Amino acid sequence: MFTQGVNAQDKHPSSNKLFMVKQQGKYGFKNESGKVVIPANYDATFPFSEGVTPVKKNGKWYYIDTLGKAIFTNENGKPTYYTKARPFHNQLAVVSYQWMGNKVSLIDINGGAAFVDFQADALTDFHDRHAIIKQNNKYGVINACGDYAVPAKYQKIDSFSKGYAKVFDQGRWLILNPFGECVEPCKSNHPNNHSEDINSHIVYLSNYGLQLSEMSKLKLDKLAKNMQASPSQKWVIEGHGRNSYAEQQNSWECTNKVINYLSNQGINREQFIFNYGMDGAYRTVHFRMAEPNEEGPSNTPPPLGNLRCNEDL
Repeated sequence: MFTQGVNAQDKHPSSNKLFMVKQQGKYGFKNESGKVVIPANYDATFPFSEGVTPVKKNGKWYYIDTLGKAIFTNENGKPTYYTKARPFHNQLAVVSYQWMGNKVSLIDINGGAAFVDFQADALTDFHDRHAIIKQNNKYGVINACGDYAVPAKYQKIDSFSKGYAKVFDQGRWLILNPFGECVEPCKSNHPNNHSEDINSHIVYLSNYGLQLSEMSKLKLDKLAKNMQASPSQKWVIEGHGRNSYAEQQNSWECTNKVINYLSNQGINREQFIFNYGMDGAYRTVHFRMAEPNEEGPSNTPPPLGNLRCNEDL
């Protein structure tokens, strides 16, 4: 699952119509006509992904483009070298530098560090904008913002798909749903992440795609009716999560998801006060009636600009 493999495979097509080729024990690339366009000078490589691929030469890995040119270089024009390097997925790639030992990190499509001071024991490639991570001998799942969809607290994780995770916990394999709740086979002492009260003012969103729970939808439907009945009354919608840029971004996306849900029921956005990055349980949003004369923006830009961690899944 966490193989940082270097074994190339012949005739594995890339996304841009270049094909790996092996000649005299070395690897290169040919086009659809069979012409070798990148000479077979490399000890190992992978199929092209997102226009680039890592290659290994003289014991070092670096990245090239479809013309065979090194794309990440230092001030002297020399390639940036890695001890491990994987293909890009979702504009992220798993790499390791010599100074990192056995740890791995992530770079973005520009060759820079994807997340500040991010290191892991091991990390799968990103698929569907998620990757399984190993940290301190525990396993979890992160998304393309470095935010934890499943906390790194399990002994093993077999799979993660559409928010469902198969994890090994307390000597038993369990299936977790997108809300982190055990769905089968569940021990009585395995806590669920939340127990919702229909009368509470907290709504819950899933770890994949930020889907609202069914009870949360009922709460928001009730809120929408109250807002329609009192159109001059403002309501504060505040998302939780503040310990990192990824958490703040997630908090913004959760808040925006709730406001969009209410807006789709005909609520004027000017009735909202948009708050995010607040203390509280992660992937939850609290709503409350605004105090007299309480003001605030009805919308606010996300902290990470155009990047979306969950909302467009």
